[in-house]
Amino acid sequence: MRGLRDKVAIVAGAAPGNIGGATAIRLAQEGTKVIAADLNMAAAQVVVDEITAAGGYAVARGFDITDESAYKDLIEFTASELGGLDALFNVAADLSSRTIGRNTDVLSVPNDVWQHTIDVTLTVTCTGSDTRCLS
Repeated sequence: MRGLRDKVAIVAGAAPGNIGGATAIRLAQEGTKVIAADLNMAAAQVVVDEITAAGGYAVARGFDITDESAYKDLIEFTASELGGLDALFNVAADLSSRTIGRNTDVLSVPNDVWQHTIDVTLTVTCTGSDTRCLS
């Protein structure tokens, strides 16, 4: 990850202890200005606190990946506050008990849970009114 100094990146799903949090921290170590976005704002703030304590630049934003307008707001905030956007890392996932807490294995995952997981992690096609999505 070289050549990232002064670039601007959003990390969607930037909670501590997961890929998103680690990605945000690593980007900041390379000099990237990071917007750490997560459904759990307090979790995103933990990552931001770690980045700023090490001398990096980061801002925490509450963000619901299932809400299309939230994505637009996040990008507009980033462009307005930091003058643009160079990279978007979407590593958000629904790790709630509704999805991973079910007592199933890979062969018996219900179709609605499978589709919800694909929607959140890959296509982000859920909306707040979609009953499969968290709101």
